[in-house]
Amino acid sequence: MSAPSTSLESLLADDLIDVKRELTPALLQQLSFFRSAHLSTAALASLIQVLGHRYLSIGDNVFRQGDPSTEFYVVLSGRVQFYREFLNSRERTLGAVATGDGFGELGLLSGKPRATSARATTACHLLFLNAEAFTSRFAVFCEERNQNIISFLQSVSVLSGLSRQTFVTLSYLVQRRSHRRGH
Repeated sequence: MSAPSTSLESLLADDLIDVKRELTPALLQQLSFFRSAHLSTAALASLIQVLGHRYLSIGDNVFRQGDPSTEFYVVLSGRVQFYREFLNSRERTLGAVATGDGFGELGLLSGKPRATSARATTACHLLFLNAEAFTSRFAVFCEERNQNIISFLQSVSVLSGLSRQTFVTLSYLVQRRSHRRGH
């Protein structure tokens, strides 16, 4: 096994990736999903310990409509298309994700089966979290982000003297507004 890679491109040059050994928090930060999550280096390092890796060829299904929702995915490289299957064997394309994007969280959060099918439209490297790891990490990451926002708000001098509950409420409003804008 080679030394840890310094760039995402060099990591992806090798089809046999030892995720726990070769992925680093810095490499995860190169993917838009992890960059936008604003996770600490420690949080990313702990996440690497529970990430799985999967390679798909063109046309391979990630999951099928009606399958149990068991994993959350992040595209390390490639493109995945979402589609609905109808009784007459027709398909309707609904959208796609590409390198850096995450998908599959809706079923995990709702506990419902997959509402769509997902298929690789190029060769794909996927990272994944099983449902248990996703749920436990999701709660931790939400709390970490919330604490970061509260700490920032508390550092703003014009807001000094506000109660802890007011900062919690402001944090919620900031996150809600940020979510609406897609940040």
